[in-house]
Amino acid sequence: MYWCESDDEDKVVTKKRVHESSDDDDIIDLTADKADNKMRDDYNGGFPSSSSEDEDLQTTLRQQRKKVRQRKSSKKKARVSKIDWSSDDEEEIPDSFSVTKNPPSNQEKQRFISAVLKKQKFGFQLMPHQFEGALFSAGLPSDWPQNINNNSICSTLKKATYIKSENDEDAKHAILADEMGLGKTVQTLAGCELRRAISEAKGLKPLMNLIVSPNKGVQDQWEEHIVKCHRRAIQLQGAKRESLLREKICDYALITRYQFAAIFMSASELGRNKTSAFFPGISSALLQKLRMLHDSQNDPNKFFNDLAGKYQAPELQSLHAELTRKKNHDKGNIMRKLINECSDGHQPIFDMFIIDEAHLCKNDTTYWSIAAAIIGNLKAVRYVPITGTLYSNRLRDIANIIKYGDGKHTAAKEKFFQRATIKIISSSENEEGQESSLGPASNDDIAQATRRWRRLIDDDDNDCGPLHYLSRKKDIVLKGQIPNKYEFSILVSIVKPTIQIYTQDPEQLAANINNSQSGELKLYIYFESLLVEALCEFVCAAQALSSNPSNPRMFGIMNIKMKKFMAMAQLSRGSLIHPLLPCDGRSCSKFYLRKPRGALTRSNLNCALCRSSQLCDLAEGAVLKRAREVIGKTKLGQKQNDPAADDLAEKFSARLEKDDDALDNQIADDRENEIKDKKLTCILPKPYCELGHGVHEKCLRSLYGNSALTQLGCPLCLDISKRTKLGMHSNETANPKLYCTKGPFGGFAMSTKIQKTLDIIRDAVLTPKKEKVIVYSFFKGSLDLIQAIIETESEFMSIETLRYDGDTPQCERGAILNEFSTSKRANVLLATVHSAGVGLNICAASTIIFTDRWWNPNVHDQAMDRCHRIGQSREVNVHFIDAQDTIDEAMREVNKIKKGNGKVILADHSEIAAAGAGGPKWRELAGVLKNSIDQYRHRREVKLGIHHGIQLTFSDLRTPKPSLSSSQVPHEPRKSDKSTEKLHFSSPTVPKRQIPSSSDVIDLISDDESTPDNEMHAQYSSPSAKTTWTCSTCSFIHTGPLASFCECCQQCGVSRPF
Repeated sequence: MYWCESDDEDKVVTKKRVHESSDDDDIIDLTADKADNKMRDDYNGGFPSSSSEDEDLQTTLRQQRKKVRQRKSSKKKARVSKIDWSSDDEEEIPDSFSVTKNPPSNQEKQRFISAVLKKQKFGFQLMPHQFEGALFSAGLPSDWPQNINNNSICSTLKKATYIKSENDEDAKHAILADEMGLGKTVQTLAGCELRRAISEAKGLKPLMNLIVSPNKGVQDQWEEHIVKCHRRAIQLQGAKRESLLREKICDYALITRYQFAAIFMSASELGRNKTSAFFPGISSALLQKLRMLHDSQNDPNKFFNDLAGKYQAPELQSLHAELTRKKNHDKGNIMRKLINECSDGHQPIFDMFIIDEAHLCKNDTTYWSIAAAIIGNLKAVRYVPITGTLYSNRLRDIANIIKYGDGKHTAAKEKFFQRATIKIISSSENEEGQESSLGPASNDDIAQATRRWRRLIDDDDNDCGPLHYLSRKKDIVLKGQIPNKYEFSILVSIVKPTIQIYTQDPEQLAANINNSQSGELKLYIYFESLLVEALCEFVCAAQALSSNPSNPRMFGIMNIKMKKFMAMAQLSRGSLIHPLLPCDGRSCSKFYLRKPRGALTRSNLNCALCRSSQLCDLAEGAVLKRAREVIGKTKLGQKQNDPAADDLAEKFSARLEKDDDALDNQIADDRENEIKDKKLTCILPKPYCELGHGVHEKCLRSLYGNSALTQLGCPLCLDISKRTKLGMHSNETANPKLYCTKGPFGGFAMSTKIQKTLDIIRDAVLTPKKEKVIVYSFFKGSLDLIQAIIETESEFMSIETLRYDGDTPQCERGAILNEFSTSKRANVLLATVHSAGVGLNICAASTIIFTDRWWNPNVHDQAMDRCHRIGQSREVNVHFIDAQDTIDEAMREVNKIKKGNGKVILADHSEIAAAGAGGPKWRELAGVLKNSIDQYRHRREVKLGIHHGIQLTFSDLRTPKPSLSSSQVPHEPRKSDKSTEKLHFSSPTVPKRQIPSSSDVIDLISDDESTPDNEMHAQYSSPSAKTTWTCSTCSFIHTGPLASFCECCQQCGVSRPF
């Protein structure tokens, strides 16, 4: 119940919230009989009323209801910040400002800027480093004011001039890219107020500012800051956002990127005649052309086949013909040209157009990116994107962000940054004297090539401050003022020690591995095989597309294969956290909580009847399949590419070169299934399905018509019930411990990553440290399992967990963060990176845990700097939990290269000099992922014992000379007999379970890589070798003479523990 006082203090009105929402629109007046009777009693002092008194009472009630309706309509009209605008009692700021001399010193300049902001009622006191950011975002020179005119603030503001760009116009775009935690929001608002003060001093009417936020939580933080600056802010949302903008009743208009995308979608609809308030003066033809670019890029096959008839208007036919002729043309470049052609004659409606977390706007053909390009180029005076992580994955990401506000600038083209990273080697520099070739540019060359974009250069070629890009680091700007941040990569092994057997029977070898290894590893190996297959197909399709860019069939195949690769990578990452998570595991994990989160209806993505599979059975077969591949094709001791993947790539490339109908049908089926799985309209009933999975209507009818299928139960529930029992234990473990036994299927087993996460939480919270912890994950299911264990296990009873993810209502998110910051019991915040990874201030936590990684390291930097920022009083420890010899290692290598490239492309000469020779260099990413996968798969197979079991199968065995103890006497090396080697290579493999003698193998060893006969014979052939020992490198249990390293580790060249 919510009570609202009326104008008359003796009367109250009862209100009730209909449903949870962040808007005040959802509060309605329910003046019930009880409230009427109470008001009647209060009105008459408790005595019975007469008829005339009843009429007066009814009149009073009607007036009261009218006031409530008016108040409700005003709240529904706009959510305007409630502050007192009266300034009668406030101190008047004098206009005079005296300095000792002109030009003023830096301290006097800062005092002058503070006086201007105070006169504007700015609610923040700028820190020393924030003055430069405020001037930069406002477009003023870094040394402004150069002179104080007549000791007057107003006179100095009238003489203010903005920075000029290359074309002698006011610099349009300014990228504020300070590291997270330096106060970019305050600096940007200070820049807005400086521009407002200058406009008012010159007698100009200030325009409103438009701020685009990534989500509602960040938008609320902007509103709080604006209220402290004594300015009106309005959040544009819902159907009335157009009318709210037309009324211009605010100083700052706030909108999320999703609402921003919806505005363009509505304005660009075909046949729409009404002009949008965001795009006044923009022709409908331009909006529809830009809509065509989105449609052709998002789904080219659908655009060219199904949507061709929609764009038959005369003004659209030329662009449609161009897109049809050049199907793979750069759509972003076309968008830039279309907007530039219409740039003249447009009246701006916004002063500053601000995009918070602008790195999310890297794709230039999305709806909200196109809307940003229209506003930034045509309807705003100045464009200020804010991001602490400008470089994401590609060089075009930087060019795209510039393009949205300054499409005519040379840096708005991808070629500007591509040429900066490539060095043209002339024939004189080339050692071989050949024609000019391309090579990677040095850091100094890159900094010099991008210098005139980043810095303002005077006539003497000297730097005069930032021009279009400003980036500063916390460890330099706030040195000694903020605690340090430490990052740790914690490697956990999901591979168990394997008792070695020596056999050439893949079934026996796989059975040995299955019995000794955990279920999480076996399921991961299955998904990893699909991942490698998708990666090979994607690379082949991309190479075929590069050779034939105008082939729409190849473009569609590449897109499908890329989606498949990302999907397989997501399944692989999820299985490493817990085998339950992939393939609709969230439909089960949420029921382990005390209060299940998310929608309690259908939550599965695929049909439970026609699209489900028994993953546990497939995982067992994946180990056997991999053992057969290694036994049949891998050559021991050579670090080469995966032969199975190479064969797959070769076969797929052959299919791409010809018109393969089967491949085209497969691509069509993938598209059809992708669309069909979004239409799961029916839910399986209980008790057939315990979790309420969704199915197609046709599949449900088939189920009711088949009694045999009805008796079997839901196949998806059957598979999930098996996966809940998979974990870090092996098949040999009897009765492993289960957690949350009152939940579905009797509980779930512990996994390696979740156990390590709980260990870190235990060390941070349940010790005298008493730190607060944030657990980040990309899977809500992993947060469910961690929360369920903390809620049910007695050792964690003193810990209270809070959740911040996509299932958290918008109206509760601010309260959750406030409770986490102030409550002593709320020690653990479980959050998804996408929800709580940008724009928030969570300084209460000092320990951060990432259960998994993402391909872009900037996502991690954004998330961890929610804690490491101004206001943090403790050292921040960041823990990345990586599974050893898995896709986590490959992603860590990719992250390292991308982070280094970002530092190089955006660095200036001072940063390069500080880094020295050991600093990062520009590196290409081509082939890095595939090579990393090949390397860690080989290392894992050595640990699993696959190579140990087959090491005497191949004839071209190469073994480095092993380290010998003092008791072992080396023999003279023997030269290999080439004819024998060739004969042996072509001979049949050794019969099953038969070990070759050492004399058969010695002839195959080269001169400088020999192995003594007695050592190999004693280790593999002696029947009396019964000693059991563990290799210090691969941690495997061996039976034979004691040694420091096992034979296979010596052959692979391993010199340290993995």
